[in-house]
Amino acid sequence: MCEFVYQGLGGWAAVFQRQRRVPGFRFGRPLLLRYLRGLSILMWKKRQSPAPADFFQTGFHEVEGWVHERMRDVLELIAEVHERLSVRGCHVEIGVHHGRFFIPCHNVMQLGEPSIAIDIFEDQHQNIDRSGNGNQETFSENVKKYCHRPSEVHAIKMNSLQLDGATLVEMAGKFGSARLFSIDGSHTVDNTFHDIKTAMAMIEYAGVIFVDDYYSPHWPGVHEAVGLHFAFGRPKVAPFLVGFNKMMLTTVDAHHVFYEAAREKFSADPSFKEVTMYGHQVVAI
Repeated sequence: MCEFVYQGLGGWAAVFQRQRRVPGFRFGRPLLLRYLRGLSILMWKKRQSPAPADFFQTGFHEVEGWVHERMRDVLELIAEVHERLSVRGCHVEIGVHHGRFFIPCHNVMQLGEPSIAIDIFEDQHQNIDRSGNGNQETFSENVKKYCHRPSEVHAIKMNSLQLDGATLVEMAGKFGSARLFSIDGSHTVDNTFHDIKTAMAMIEYAGVIFVDDYYSPHWPGVHEAVGLHFAFGRPKVAPFLVGFNKMMLTTVDAHHVFYEAAREKFSADPSFKEVTMYGHQVVAI
């Protein structure tokens, strides 16, 4: 007989007292060890695999925030496209609050792809438009509870207006370029315009920018800031999907890939419509 001792992520150890014989089958030590080692690897891979649905099925309703539940479908779509295009990079969110959108974004990242949370947290005297009321301790607790690899989450307490050229170069050197960048900080025209400029500087080919509250009547500064980028410049990004209270943009050279993927995924939705925005085809939900 034998007894098994589970050693966490290290896998299984078998302590044999003597080989066990089963009629018609010999289950010796080498074969059993190989089997248990393989089982351990499979279990580890399962825990590490990206699965945004995990959080939406568990912690989504426990974590405070303002996120539409169907953003799960959007994240799955983006993860599939990034996998197909072999896109890698970090994940950044400006304005994380308690992590309701940050966590599922992090959970679609691959092993070795860090997530960076930028928020003023308790420094609410800098929250000039009263958009949110973050708490770093609560955010950290939620990250530990619901993120797949909390050690790859980096929280930076700062005002996003401090993200200048030198800071971005430093971040790029430490974390690399971004493939997901969520903008949900201050919703004023100036702040949102600055955050979009920051996001465009950090993403590369097929990176995706999420702009929160694009159509919200309570935060008109967001809509105005996006419009200013397209009115007075030639942004490196183009919108491909609008819905669930967010606008999703990607680099112009990858726009057709995301647009076609979004059209295929949401075409059966009752509210599906193909529209043109800023000269680009967009799926509206």
